Amino acid sequence: MGGGLLVLPIVAILFGPVVAIATIVPVFFVGLVPSAIQAYRKSDWREVGPVVFSSSIAIFVGLSFLVSSDPEIIKNLMGTFIILASCLMVTGWNYKGKRNFFSNIIVGGLTGGITGMSGVPGSPIMIIYYTSAQVAPDLKRANILMTGFLGMFLTVLGLSFRDIYTTEICIYAIILSPIFVIGARIGQYLFSILPSKWFRKFTIVLLFISGLSAIIF
Repeated sequence: MGGGLLVLPIVAILFGPVVAIATIVPVFFVGLVPSAIQAYRKSDWREVGPVVFSSSIAIFVGLSFLVSSDPEIIKNLMGTFIILASCLMVTGWNYKGKRNFFSNIIVGGLTGGITGMSGVPGSPIMIIYYTSAQVAPDLKRANILMTGFLGMFLTVLGLSFRDIYTTEICIYAIILSPIFVIGARIGQYLFSILPSKWFRKFTIVLLFISGLSAIIF
């Protein structure tokens, strides 16, 4: 999911935000299929269900804004949300409020709204929400993966309803999918052997540069 925050602005600069989103989201969706199958069995659906429900509504509403707005506005939104995400990572802030049905709905709405309006995964919000829960790390990971996976599916579905997908975009996605899967496997291996603090600092710097690029270019 972090990869989506990094790649989207670059592709948006080259091909425009809508084409970038329509190309990149299916690539990440396909790459997450194996992990999502495992996460499905482990997820806490009492929490994931309401988050995904409100997120789906927000995504479909946000996509109406996305496909009808000036591409420059969308790119600026992309850059702004990515910079905000990097700032959240820098502060290390955690959610300490109540966890109930209504908090799940709010988190889902914010996550889906950001995704739908700008194409940028709203994952930092739901990741902070899930990781702040007092549960086992495996459950946190499963909830994050399942919510992100379903959010990508709904984004692709919403773009399909709006006839965004052309033969050219589908070819781009097909070409990029195996490259992403290989890159993801390499990244997982490196993460297992190198200090996690390196990745955190490196990712924050890349996110900030990526967000600024979307705004400037």
